[in-house]
Amino acid sequence: NKNINAAARNVPYTITIYGTKQIILQTLSGTLDLPPGATATVYIPGARTGKQTVVSAFLTIAPSAPAWFTMTNDPRTIPGVSNTTESGSPDAPRIDAVLTNGSAAPLSGVQVVVLVRNVQGSVIAASQTVVPTIPAQGQATATFTWNNAFPDAPASIEVVPVIPLP
Repeated sequence: NKNINAAARNVPYTITIYGTKQIILQTLSGTLDLPPGATATVYIPGARTGKQTVVSAFLTIAPSAPAWFTMTNDPRTIPGVSNTTESGSPDAPRIDAVLTNGSAAPLSGVQVVVLVRNVQGSVIAASQTVVPTIPAQGQATATFTWNNAFPDAPASIEVVPVIPLP
């Protein structure tokens, strides 16, 4: 959302996943929040394309869909992310990251998404977990595991807490 003073809640979106020769493999939909001046990470569990190779995916939001409202300061507490480590075996990778809550109130039910990219910058793996509690002025670890090897060598790992708008 490039609007630094506006936000929108529960905005409907459609993701169209394409294979070779621009064949549509799957269309998915959902809703997301658009905080002011921030990006929104979308994770859809269980998106399957069978044995088809995914070439591209496009997220579409109808221009009339967001119900914009004024929000000059983002009131959300976004946990900091540090100490991201990759471990496990090649056939069962694991990623851990420490989340830090700098506020005076505990955070509960924190949704966290991890994006694993190859050297070309393409996402080769993604996962989501929920951290039950991050204590006030405290830390908690988010852990992500896979039952299969990554399809390519990981070059970067991005851990993103997804905090809804109030």
